Amino acid sequence: MGEKVRAAGLRAVAQVQATTWSQVERFVSSELVPRLQGGPFKVIVKPVESAGSDDVTLCHSMDEVRAAFGSIQGKINGLGLENQATLVQEYLDGTEFVVDTVTRNGVTKVVAVWEYDKRAVNDAPFVYFGVLLRAAPDGSVLAKVADYVLKVVDALEIVHGPGHAEVKVVRGEPCLVEIGARCHGGSGSYLPIVMPCLGYNHVDAALDSYLDAEAFDRLPDRPRELKSHGCEAMLVSYETGKLAGYPGKEELEKLPSTVSTMWFTNVGEELKTTIDMFTTPGSVIMVHDDEEQLNRDYARIRELEHKGLYALEPEEEIDATLERPRGTVVVVDPFSTGAVLAHELMARGYDCICVYSDRLENIESVASLVPEGLTLEFAATVAYEGNLDQTVSAIRKAAKQVADRQNKKKQSSKVNAAVCAVFAGAELGVKLSDALTDALGLEGNVLEHSNARRDKYLMGETLRSAGVRAVKQVKATTWAEAEAFITEDLKPEPFEVVLKPLESAGTEDVVLCLSLEEAKRTFDGILGKINGLGLQNKAVLLQEYLEGDEYVVDTVSRNGEHKVTAIWKYDKRRVNDAAFVYFGLSLVPAEGIVNDMIDYQFQVLDSLGIRNGPAHGEVKFCHGSPVLIEVGSRCHGGEGAWVPIANICVGYNQVTTAVDSILDGEAFAKLTDRPRKLQAYGCEAMLVSYKNGVLKSTPGIAEIEKMPAFLKKEIFVAPGDNVRQTVDMFTTPGSIMLTHKDRDVLERNLARIRELEVEGLFELV
Repeated sequence: MGEKVRAAGLRAVAQVQATTWSQVERFVSSELVPRLQGGPFKVIVKPVESAGSDDVTLCHSMDEVRAAFGSIQGKINGLGLENQATLVQEYLDGTEFVVDTVTRNGVTKVVAVWEYDKRAVNDAPFVYFGVLLRAAPDGSVLAKVADYVLKVVDALEIVHGPGHAEVKVVRGEPCLVEIGARCHGGSGSYLPIVMPCLGYNHVDAALDSYLDAEAFDRLPDRPRELKSHGCEAMLVSYETGKLAGYPGKEELEKLPSTVSTMWFTNVGEELKTTIDMFTTPGSVIMVHDDEEQLNRDYARIRELEHKGLYALEPEEEIDATLERPRGTVVVVDPFSTGAVLAHELMARGYDCICVYSDRLENIESVASLVPEGLTLEFAATVAYEGNLDQTVSAIRKAAKQVADRQNKKKQSSKVNAAVCAVFAGAELGVKLSDALTDALGLEGNVLEHSNARRDKYLMGETLRSAGVRAVKQVKATTWAEAEAFITEDLKPEPFEVVLKPLESAGTEDVVLCLSLEEAKRTFDGILGKINGLGLQNKAVLLQEYLEGDEYVVDTVSRNGEHKVTAIWKYDKRRVNDAAFVYFGLSLVPAEGIVNDMIDYQFQVLDSLGIRNGPAHGEVKFCHGSPVLIEVGSRCHGGEGAWVPIANICVGYNQVTTAVDSILDGEAFAKLTDRPRKLQAYGCEAMLVSYKNGVLKSTPGIAEIEKMPAFLKKEIFVAPGDNVRQTVDMFTTPGSIMLTHKDRDVLERNLARIRELEVEGLFELV
């Protein structure tokens, strides 16, 4: 990007993309130091691909550059991607702006100009305090910035659609920091600001640039004046601890300029010291006709952040032994809930080695599944490329380096270089996790059943061989095999047969077929396809259809002793021509027939050799008795969105108890065998879209956030994104977490969400 801008004769930042320290050292010494002209040493080091100032470091010495490079290279960043290269740049000292643009057939218009408020606080050089909407009148510095951005857009050959450029004004001259060829991010939170202040917005203008030439032509070439004044104030925390409440929230929400608020840290969760966009506890959308009033309200928010906005629970006495590193653990594929698991391990003082079960480009579809706001700092990263011995050797080498680093810090006791545990973070990592556990000489699950814990056909046949009830099924690589099973063995009456991939997740391509013709079409569609886990479907699994309620049983095990951490009842429905669409899941206590299901699930765990660590089994009650759909020998997925629900309703969750099951025998022993009573009622409502289109806005979210049972939301789409009809977990636009002491309140709120999905939640074009 920078080099193409430079080639067009425009001012561009001096930079290098490096993968080795020698490249960095050479560039800084030969290119950047001479530019300093004897001034203070200032160099920027950051990931090539990341967001929200994640790991953007201002270095004041060559030693700091080296440390920043070592910290960034190979780390999993806030986008869930491995930093495969590091960007080293000159430091641009000046005010930073964001210029939003839209382009049609090479004609570009500026639709908004924002001034960044970034400050050095909490030992971080670039903390977002907010973005303030500005006008760009003729002859102003911002008019000069706008003209510069138009030239950058041309240089980068952006001829259609939206863009947003970050530009710094250095000694009166604009210089590009970076540009994105998409709409301004931030989940579209800026829309309520620009509409009253400008009368149009980036999302609508982007659509016009493609679809409505007349509307595009009516747009001004730049915003020379504002109708009102607006900004988004990003909230900043100066302390860390368990959040007890927001005592200053009421005053903040009543400020004359406040339009709406968003809170990313819930009561009971950890409030973190703000160092980047991933650690901000919330934001405030502000608009007012009087610019001075807006400025007064903005200043008051800054005062509240220091005193009055947050209340923390009293600190507990910390065991001094916890301050020492506890040892090194491996997490294979720390994606989805696996990322939450890795974070829990790090919080307990363990050094984590990240192991990929395949090349990152082959698992890209799941590698991005890291919960928003979760910061992971792995001690080392190892990629498995087909050779187990080499991978084990690389892990042992990395563990020794980690131990050596820790022991140099003069801890009171030496850190052992041996790996003390291996966890499977995601479904793809289950088999490799088993193999590594065995190769490293650790207690794990029965290795001979490893394939049966991943292959759904082998899973069922292993249960059947052990005398445990299992679904009728066949694994077919040809339609002839599939047809013979249906017509000769199954003979369904009425015709109902389930087809699915052998290895997948999230009900992807799980189809209930109601005719032989539909079964043939489905079979042909599944076989050979690359599924959502990035694996090719080399065979198709055909199973009898099991009529009945479906549950998920979350378990943890230690040396063959099993305990249930939660039981969830699935709400799956047939909509959008898909048979098994997740509408949500709700917690239920271990009572009545649920205990029969738990006893059955323990038989399943024993039959599949699951003796240590977490598992979650999907079980149906069919004709009065339980039968397994499938089991995963890892934590329950869904990016761990259910964790805060379990914490409130059960009092603990599968992630923390999974760590206990492997690493803390005393804590595991204290854990009850099953949750017989709930402390509150809770559910996760998976949002369902009934239409296809481009998302303009989500007007119903504001109503949902005000519901009495509302706990948290996870929205996976932003304005400008394509929204598809929901047919599986990969096409859900988000989820809402609900909890309440009163079941009726929770059910009313849930029913209203279902109404909004039909009309009012999404605005599509």
